[in-house]
Amino acid sequence: SLASTLASAALVDELLWLLREMKNHNLHPTLSILNSLLNALVNASLIDSAERVFKSIHQPDVVSYNTLVKGYCRVGRTRDALASLLEMAAENVPPDEVTYMTLMQACYSEGDVNCCLRLYHEMEEDEGLQMKIPPHAYSLVICGLCKQGKVLEGCAVFESMVRRGCKAHKAVYTAIIDGYAKSGDLDSAMKFFERMKVDGVEPDEVTYGAVVSGLCKGGRVEEALGYFRFCKGNGVVSAMFYSSLIDGLGKVGRVDEAERLFEKMADEGCPQDSYCYNALMDGLC
Repeated sequence: SLASTLASAALVDELLWLLREMKNHNLHPTLSILNSLLNALVNASLIDSAERVFKSIHQPDVVSYNTLVKGYCRVGRTRDALASLLEMAAENVPPDEVTYMTLMQACYSEGDVNCCLRLYHEMEEDEGLQMKIPPHAYSLVICGLCKQGKVLEGCAVFESMVRRGCKAHKAVYTAIIDGYAKSGDLDSAMKFFERMKVDGVEPDEVTYGAVVSGLCKGGRVEEALGYFRFCKGNGVVSAMFYSSLIDGLGKVGRVDEAERLFEKMADEGCPQDSYCYNALMDGLC
């Protein structure tokens, strides 16, 4: 239809003209046309206008609500987006996985892990959505929990993910490894690192960085140096590796080695950052 064409081209003014013309000719726009206009307004960040169009819809459907929720989240009005979820329940319009994912992403971006987790549990409790939970929803919850130091809860969600046949992204494995390491449970961190490789997920620079950092904090500097040499041979070493090792070597009294590593950094194309300076000064002190 003309409305869909105008919406896909983001021609908001033309869409509004079309709506006025339809009303002038006593033609009632369909829900599809109104949703197209709503989406065009949201994509143009004209949220106040989008709200007015939404209120003019006699019986909004899940697409209408999802579009408005997307608009609210886009401009940082997450509380209004969450209120829309309550309104959906009151109007007997069941939310779908798109509704929840939009809200979860917004909450996670704002650091509101508890709200993200609550939304995830709502999805789990909905029989119609249980098997439709996207892998990214699990990732947000697991990474959020691990950042809060709740690595065991994160692992429980991970196992639920695996049982439902979802394959975890490497960022999820890395978050759990880092979570265990930061909680002081280095053995569990290394076991999960091995599980990652057994599961066929290739560790990346961030994963190895978490492993090296954890080993250094746990005093297992020789193991950390082994992983450092492996990563260096594969060209995936960053300043984070150096700062972890300089800190680890300093803490076990091997300050001369820490200084040599610090001096080598720039020669190997990795300029020293403030973390490396701080780690070396701490070791020297």
